[in-house]
Amino acid sequence: MRKIAILAVAAAATLGLSSHAAFADSVSVSGNVPAVCGVTITNPALNLGTLSLQRIADLNVQCNNKTNPNLTVKATNGALVNGPNTIAYTWGVDLQGPINAVQTPQVNGSTSPYNIGLFSGAELGTGVPGHMTMKLASLPWAAGTYSETFTLTVG
Repeated sequence: MRKIAILAVAAAATLGLSSHAAFADSVSVSGNVPAVCGVTITNPALNLGTLSLQRIADLNVQCNNKTNPNLTVKATNGALVNGPNTIAYTWGVDLQGPINAVQTPQVNGSTSPYNIGLFSGAELGTGVPGHMTMKLASLPWAAGTYSETFTLTVG
């Protein structure tokens, strides 16, 4: 019996079992996701030879730091301008989010800002692709370069 007790004490010491408290440690981790709220515009193009609805730019809208932000579109002239010559137009925005797509009706050219309500969430936080469209009211009759500038902001 005495041999069994001595063997049990020796086994406990070998396995590291003791009446002392075990040592503990911890690690804390953290990371930062920078705030992004904006729009990237690529592939601008305009065909002045058609009255059909046309894609004039590709968009990528991203916002990860606001709840239900707006995409604001503001035109500089409210028309395509070539000196004294102008062409009226309508424009629209189509965002292709997999769950919450946003599509505006065709909006008449104007210099007033137009606010488009967006959704919040993972889709918008990682970026939602889409495009801007335009439809001319008439074909140009005077030679020259017709232009318009749109400013798009997210906030």
